[in-house]
Formats: sequence, structure tokens, C-alpha cells
Amino acid sequence: MNNLTPNQIFFPKHFEELERIKKEEVSFAYYTTAETAYKLIKNQELWLRSITAMNDYTEFTHGKKILIDLINNSNEGKNLKEIFNELMPDLFDEVFSDFQRFENNLRNDFQIMCVTEHHIKKNAIGRLSMWRAYGGKNGIAIIFKREFFELLVETYLDFSNVAYLEKENINAEIKKLNDSITKNKSNLIGLGKVDFKSHLFNIFKFAALCNKHIGFEEEKEWRLVAMDSIHESHEYVCKEVETINGVPQSILKVKLEKLPVGSQLKEMIEKVIIGPCRHPNLVYDSIAFALKSIGIQNPDSLIDGSDIPYRANY
Repeated sequence: MNNLTPNQIFFPKHFEELERIKKEEVSFAYYTTAETAYKLIKNQELWLRSITAMNDYTEFTHGKKILIDLINNSNEGKNLKEIFNELMPDLFDEVFSDFQRFENNLRNDFQIMCVTEHHIKKNAIGRLSMWRAYGGKNGIAIIFKREFFELLVETYLDFSNVAYLEKENINAEIKKLNDSITKNKSNLIGLGKVDFKSHLFNIFKFAALCNKHIGFEEEKEWRLVAMDSIHESHEYVCKEVETINGVPQSILKVKLEKLPVGSQLKEMIEKVIIGPCRHPNLVYDSIAFALKSIGIQNPDSLIDGSDIPYRANY
């Protein structure tokens, strides 16, 4: 474990997950309605929405509650505090106090795009639970290559797996974090107070954001994360209002044509699956048109249909 970066030391579970998806050759599926999929492809955009609009109405609050209880009432939480205070005296309480003071601002500031792990062979027809939850009457799953999200991280967006940890599991993960820091203290020499505060605040922030109720575990979710207050001013991100499921809402749009060569949408779509829907032929034609409009010469080769015999919201 030599020459690890501070991020690798402070987020050992995340980097384990990154290695796993590479080894398993995981792609990522974005389940949505045909209307939204058409707009995203045609306009070469990704849409990041407020976590307050997600299906899980305990987004952030669930993870925050478990985190605060762990810090205040577990040996692992007390050990984490001691380790950080050894590195930088009195730092932990200062940052934890800031986190609790600004938690409502954080919750309202997070904008995310949710995708699910996808195995081309195992999930060739998509997953029924995802069609039911996100496909509506005419569902689409856009399958993105894993490398797409690696490129997006280089543009200062975050990409993180979601955990579904209950108290005993998260205790084990905090212990893993404690061990990682203890074993790699020499790699942290030279970090100043500002850097330590930033890393610790991110630990709290992502522990709250990316730990969901265990009932959602089957979704195997990863999320692309932006902060509304930071990213709306970036040259490749704009803030607009779209109506989604009948609700007008402010979203962040990542304009992919403005990103570096190699991250254009046409190079990063692996497959498009048309889900159980009312008008499969119409949906097929429109998605093929959208794919061709962004430079994919043979869109038919990318489009498959799901033959799950599910009557979608008739």
C-alpha cells in the first residue's frame, strides 16, 4: 500500500469498488423514459437532478443519521476522531460541527445522475425492477461504457458507488478507513490543515450522500455528483428548468460537446435497450434518429429491445 494518494487512503472502499467494476467489466445503465432519453442523446447532455426529487425520500438524511450515530456512539467513530486529531489537533470536532451546521445546505445543493451496474450478457434485456421504477410507459436504458465516467471525473464531477449499509456494516467500513489512515500516515506528511479539513468533510459528505436504505440494494447504484453552487458556473454545465414526471424543476445539464475529445456521447454509448412499452416501433425510430444525429452511422447495431412481457402502466 505504498505511494497511495490521499484520496485512496481516505476512501479505501470506493477504490476497491473501482477495481471491482474494472475486473468484472461492468458497464452502467441509465433507465429513463423514452422522452428524456431522446433529449439526452439528441442534445448530447447529461441531466443531474436535485436529490430532493429522487424516489428515495430519505436521500442524505438516512446516511447522515447513521453517520452521526456512529461518530457519537461507536468505538470506530471515536477511533476515527482520535486518528484525525493525531494528524491535526482539534480538527475533527471543528469539521464535524461544520458538517452538521451546513447539512441542510448540502442536501439542497447536491445534484446527481443515477446509473446502475450493467453486465451486457446477464442484463441483456434490462431489469424488471428498473423498468417498473424508472421506465414509465415507454422506457429506455442507455448503456454507457465504464470509461465514460472515468473521463467525466477528470472534469471535476464526482462518481461514486452507493452503499446499502446498516449500522454494523458501516462500523466495519469505518474500521477499514481507520486502518487505511494508520497504515499510510507517512503518505499524509505535508498535508496542511486546509487539505485535511477538505478530505474529512468529504468523508462525512459522501457517507451521508451515498449510503441508502437497504431496500434499494437491488439497484446496484452509482451516481454522478455535482454541487449546484459550484458547477452551475462551469463552462460545460448550465442550469435549466425541465419538466420531469409533471414537475418543473431546476437541473444541471452537462454539455458533452464542450468536453475534451474522447468523452463525446457517440463514443461512449455501448447499447440502447428499448424497454417494455406501448409504442416500441415509434420509440425505436426516434432513438435511431437521435443516435444518427450525433454521428453514429449505424444506430440499428446499438439498439436492442427487451422482451420482458411486462405491460407498462397501461
